[in-house]
Amino acid sequence: MTGETNAPRPAPQALLLHVRDRIRIVHARIERGELDAARALLAEIDESLGRGASDAEAPDPARHDAQAEPAGAASHVRMTPAELRLLPFLRTHLTLAQIGERLFVSRNTVSSQATAVYRKLSVGSRAAAVDEAIRRGLLVDDTQDPFA
Repeated sequence: MTGETNAPRPAPQALLLHVRDRIRIVHARIERGELDAARALLAEIDESLGRGASDAEAPDPARHDAQAEPAGAASHVRMTPAELRLLPFLRTHLTLAQIGERLFVSRNTVSSQATAVYRKLSVGSRAAAVDEAIRRGLLVDDTQDPFA
């Protein structure tokens, strides 16, 4: 009888995965200049850690897969920083070679990263990847081409 609450606490690994995924999204938001969104996510992380994530949206370890996503929140898909940098370019008219030139990587690297993004988002095209990234909060829904 140590005064513990009956609320189940997630495994430390689940909390770590939750925080790591949110920090990746924070980095992407900062790179896009979305400082208010980044601050909000950082506050969410702080709150999750402060409460031990008992009430937070930390995923159940058994549910932590590429499709697990809390309602109304950014997805817990694990995108690499390179994949997050690629996402805004997928909504443009640029070819993979042109994207590679802008990111200082080869066309094959861009192709591999795009394939990984499609797989992680469970889509089969650039347009579908952009739509799904917007739905999951990984991209801002703006109709203008930021690289035109």
